[in-house]
Amino acid sequence: MLLKQIHGLNKYSCRRCIRGVALVRIPLVSTRLGHQVDPRSFKRLSNYITQHGCPVSIWLLNPILLCYGLGQIRHFPCSELTLFNAPASEERARRVFFSRISLQYKLLSTMDALKELALSGSGDALVQLGEFARDDSTVFPHLVQVVRVFLKYLPPPEMIDKLPPEDLCKSLDRATSYFHALNVALQSPQALDLSKSAGLVITCPQIYLWAVKFFHHYFIDTNITISTSAVLSTAVRIVEFLGTLATDPDYCAKMRDTKGLTFVMTVLWIYGIRAKYGRIEAIVRIAMMCILQKRTSNSEVSNAFNWVQNPIVEEVCARIVASEHEPDADYDGGIMFLLLSTVHSLPFTRAFISCHSVSWICRRIAGIAAKKEETCSPDELTGYSRLLQFSLTYLRRAFQEGSDRIIEGLDADLIPALLRAQSKVHAEDKKAILVPLLHLMTSYTLYRNVLAKLCKVLYTADLKPGISEAGPIGDAWTALKETTETRWGILKDYMASGRGLTKCSYPACPHPDNGPKRTLRRCEGCRFEYYCSKECQKLDWSDGHNALCQIIQDDLQSQFLLSMNNFRSMLLTIIRRWSPHAHVEARTPFRICHY
Repeated sequence: MLLKQIHGLNKYSCRRCIRGVALVRIPLVSTRLGHQVDPRSFKRLSNYITQHGCPVSIWLLNPILLCYGLGQIRHFPCSELTLFNAPASEERARRVFFSRISLQYKLLSTMDALKELALSGSGDALVQLGEFARDDSTVFPHLVQVVRVFLKYLPPPEMIDKLPPEDLCKSLDRATSYFHALNVALQSPQALDLSKSAGLVITCPQIYLWAVKFFHHYFIDTNITISTSAVLSTAVRIVEFLGTLATDPDYCAKMRDTKGLTFVMTVLWIYGIRAKYGRIEAIVRIAMMCILQKRTSNSEVSNAFNWVQNPIVEEVCARIVASEHEPDADYDGGIMFLLLSTVHSLPFTRAFISCHSVSWICRRIAGIAAKKEETCSPDELTGYSRLLQFSLTYLRRAFQEGSDRIIEGLDADLIPALLRAQSKVHAEDKKAILVPLLHLMTSYTLYRNVLAKLCKVLYTADLKPGISEAGPIGDAWTALKETTETRWGILKDYMASGRGLTKCSYPACPHPDNGPKRTLRRCEGCRFEYYCSKECQKLDWSDGHNALCQIIQDDLQSQFLLSMNNFRSMLLTIIRRWSPHAHVEARTPFRICHY
C-alpha cells in the first residue's frame, strides 16, 4: 500500500501542491503507545525523493492528523522522529524542517496516551488534549470526560496557601493549565455547540463554583492587588474562559444561577480598572453585559459596588474620568461602568459627581457625534446608539442632583453635542430618553443661573436639527427654546423691580428689611419660599401660596430635592406670570407648607 502511494506521488500529489510542497499520505503502525508513524516509511520516502527530486519539506496526511501550511506543523503524534537520508545539497532544508517538528512535538504521545497522562494530573497533557479538541471535534467528549475528572486535582483555593511552596506552585500551574486547555478547545468554530453536546454545560456549574471560590479567596477575602498577585496567570485564564462562555445563552444562564459569580465578576471589573489591567477589565466588561441582559443578579451587583472601600471608589472614578480615548462602539468601558455603578451605589454616584463626570460624559457624546455614519458598519452604528442611550440615561440621573450639574453640562457644550448626536440614536430611544432629558432641563429654567446660561447657549446654537424633528422630539426642543425665552423676559422684569434677596417672601411683610441681614426660614413643602416669621408664612399661604406650593413641586418634578441657590426669589414671579395653573384653587391643606 505504501509503495503504491509513493509511486502515485509524482502523478497525483504533485498536481495538488501547496506552494510547491507535495501532499503525501503516510500509514500508521500500532505500538504499545498507540498509533504512530512507521519510521521505515521515512526511509522509503527518502529514497523516492532522492530519485524523483520532490521537495524535502513534505506535509504528512494520515487518518488522525493534518499538518498544513508552510512553516506550520500541528499535532505530529509520534514519540520519536527518524530522519531520512537526503542529498547533501538538501541537508539544510531537511534539518530546518525536522528540527521544527522535533522542538515542538518531541516525545508527544497519541490522544489515548495524552488522555491517560491528563487523568493522572498532568496539566501539560490536558492542554495538548485541548489542542486536539480544537482541531478535531471527535475529541471533545474525551476532553470533557478528562475535565470532569481533573477537577479533583484542583484543591479548594483556601487550601492552596497552606501547601508547601513546591506544591503551591504545582497547584496553581494545574489550575492555569486546566482553564487554558478549555480556552484552547473553545477557539474552534462551533466549539460552544460541540461542547454542549459533549456534556460541558452539565459540568460548568462545578467549574464556576471553583472560580468563585478562587476569586473570593485571592481578590476579596485577602484583598490582593491584581497587578502584584502571584495568581495573575490563573486569574487571566479563568476570566478568558468565563468571557467565552458568557456569549452563549445556555452557559450565561448557568452563570446567573451560580451564587456569588456576578459578585466576584463585578469586583474583578473594579479591580481591573484600578490596576490598569486592561485584559481582565475588557473581558469581564463584555461578560457582565451578557450576564446583566436579564435582570436576575442585580442584588449581587449592588453588593459588589457597595462592598468596595471609599478610597478605592474615588481612585477608580478619577481614573475613568481621566480617560480621554475615543469611545469604542463595543461596550465602551468607561460609559458602561459609570452607568452601572451609579445605578447601584450612592458612594460611586457621589464620587463620579465630584470628579466632574457630567463634563466627561458630554465629551464622550461629542466624540460619538463626530463619527461619520458612512465610515461605520451597521454593528458599529448600533453600538454607538447604545452608548448614547446609556450616556443620556446617566445625564438625566446626574441632573437630578441639582442645578450645578446642568451648569457643568452646558459649560461642556452639551446642547451642540446633543443636536449632532441625536441622529445616531434609534427613534424609540430618542423618545424614551432624550425627551425626558430635555423636559428636565426645561424645568430647571426656574433657576436664574441655569436660565442665564441656557439663554446664552441657545442663542448661539443652531436648533433647527432639533426643532425640525417630527413628534415629541421636536416638541421638546421647541418647549426648551420657548420656555427659556419667556422666562428670560420675566427675569429681566424681575431684576428691574429691585426686590432684595433678604426680603421675606410675603409681599406685604410688615417687618422692615433695611436692618441687619435676617435669618429666613424655608417652606418645607416647595422648598423655595422663605419667611421671616410664622405669621408671614400663614398670611402668604392664605394670600395664594396654598395653590402655588403644590404647583412648584409638580413643575420641578419634586420626587428629588433640588439644591437651593441665591436666585430663588424670582420663582414666585415666574410662576404667577407664566404657569398655566396659576389660577387653580387650592385643594391642599395648610400642612403642606411647614415652617
